[in-house]
Amino acid sequence: MAAQLTPEQFQRVSALFGEAMELEGDASARADFVRARAGDDPAVEAQLLAMLAFHDAEDPDTVEGFDKRAAAAVRHETTRMGDTVFEGTPERIGPYQVVRHVATGGMGTVYEALQRNPLRRVALKVIRTALRTPRALKRFETEGELLAGMHHPGIARVYALGHADTPHGDMPYIAMEFIDGPSITEHARRKELDVVARVRLVVQVCDALAHAHEHGIIHRDIKPSNILVDGDGLARIVDFGIARTYGGKGGGQSSISLAGQLLGTLSYMSPEQTRGGRHPLDARADVYSIGAVGFELLAGRPPYDLRGATVPEAYARMTARSAPRLDEAVPGIDAGLGRIVSGALEPDRERRIASAAELARALRAWLGAAADPDEEGGR
Repeated sequence: MAAQLTPEQFQRVSALFGEAMELEGDASARADFVRARAGDDPAVEAQLLAMLAFHDAEDPDTVEGFDKRAAAAVRHETTRMGDTVFEGTPERIGPYQVVRHVATGGMGTVYEALQRNPLRRVALKVIRTALRTPRALKRFETEGELLAGMHHPGIARVYALGHADTPHGDMPYIAMEFIDGPSITEHARRKELDVVARVRLVVQVCDALAHAHEHGIIHRDIKPSNILVDGDGLARIVDFGIARTYGGKGGGQSSISLAGQLLGTLSYMSPEQTRGGRHPLDARADVYSIGAVGFELLAGRPPYDLRGATVPEAYARMTARSAPRLDEAVPGIDAGLGRIVSGALEPDRERRIASAAELARALRAWLGAAADPDEEGGR
């Protein structure tokens, strides 16, 4: 059995795994990199080598060596970070007056802040001091640039990218539109929305993601907490922190960090995304995630129960059988709607609904039929 990893060790594992996935060369070159960078800690080295084995295995379900307790340690550390921010909430960041701490994730912290000129509330995102590595800073810069290039009512707007001098040194920040609203699932619960209203929210998300995909951007972390509903009832996508370009527009592909996978997003992640850089991602990864969010929005739970699962366990569950049927999980749900959601959740991406725009069209067609009780597909 693998040795139990501390949160600090697993954070190191995550960072080194991401670097290894970005190396040119074959599996042996990555293994040499791991031994050179982690040879001083046998537990970290063993965990990294197990991850590489999973990444390169033809049958990942058979790979041994992942430490379930390491995943638990990361979840514990994440909870602790959410309760106690490592750095006290600052009064100001550059020209922005900080109002309150909103959230702290694996890499960044978001504050609600006030801009004086023009007068408006903003969401101010910064990188935690301890994680301001060159790689993290580059990812943060990329997030800001990607967001700034998109203009869609369903995507939070970027107002400014900048740097501020702080007692902790130079602090890069992204100032963006502050979306004052609950997650998509919480909104539906509070408003007691019916099936049609929930499907309309999913269509809004599809439209926003289709816009991102047209710009060559995949989000890679679509989940309920990254879809907020504003006071006008519009679903708004936030947090492009691990987004990447694809399809020739920048072309940069890199693996999602394992820590990101274990910090609560596995339930919405496509099977191919759990394989890291082994299979370059495209827009179909986001389509799967929309399907998973839609399934939860309509069924009250994600399509798979992946609580406590390691990455290889999650992959095995998602690919062991056909996509779950919404109409089988929820009595009374229309079979036509169930087929659409299952098409988005297809484990084989070659058989999956090919784009967010196509998924939106299918759902709009269903909504049109639902509005006419004489048409097939009515709710």
